[in-house]
Amino acid sequence: MNDPVLAAIGDDLQRAVRRRAVRRRRRRLALTVAACTAALATVTGAVAGDVDPLTLVPDFGAMAPPAHDVQRIDLTVDGRADPWHVILYRSQQGALCVLQVPGDRRVRGIGCGAGFAIASDPGMRRAGLASIGFFGSAHGRRLIAGAVAADVERVVLTDGTGRRYPATLSSQTIAIPVIVERHALTPSGRRLAADLPRRLVLRGYAAELPWSRGRVLGAPRVRFQLHRADGTVRTAAGPPTSG
Repeated sequence: MNDPVLAAIGDDLQRAVRRRAVRRRRRRLALTVAACTAALATVTGAVAGDVDPLTLVPDFGAMAPPAHDVQRIDLTVDGRADPWHVILYRSQQGALCVLQVPGDRRVRGIGCGAGFAIASDPGMRRAGLASIGFFGSAHGRRLIAGAVAADVERVVLTDGTGRRYPATLSSQTIAIPVIVERHALTPSGRRLAADLPRRLVLRGYAAELPWSRGRVLGAPRVRFQLHRADGTVRTAAGPPTSG
């Protein structure tokens, strides 16, 4: 009479052990992926005061800077704890890259995007906001930096509480080619590409905001307000206000 009960208990225990093993494998995989992602997205190294941070960027892939005549924009934002240093540059492959150099003079992070991806993004087409950017944190503060169209004259960021933060905007501009590989596009993609410019002229922006610790599901997103030279004001959504 007890055999079926014991068998059922044994089956339950085996299923529990298998579920636990699966969860452990998933956690190990998640940690491995996170570590690889951090390694790809972060460039770390001490920078002496007289050393150009671009010399620490790996010389491969879309992020590799040209050996000579680098098109670049340098921005410094006064932070509550330390200043933030941001470099926007055009890579060897013609991509736009945004490099963060914190006040301790260590290169912390980099993000790159091709001209076609930036030009075709709705944020650029509707508001003049480039999709590529960098969002770094330190001392409970968050740096949001990236690029906007050259005719944007003022950028204001608004957090989830409605507080407004004017961004530092560069006077320099940088030109990025929009390379279209039509053979790799769908018919709708080719129609979109036909309306895109052949190059983008961009200026850099950067702003420091307070940041909530931990990711909050459904947290409101930072809102961008972009004032254009023609007098229009466009809005676009940025990253979540926590993370």
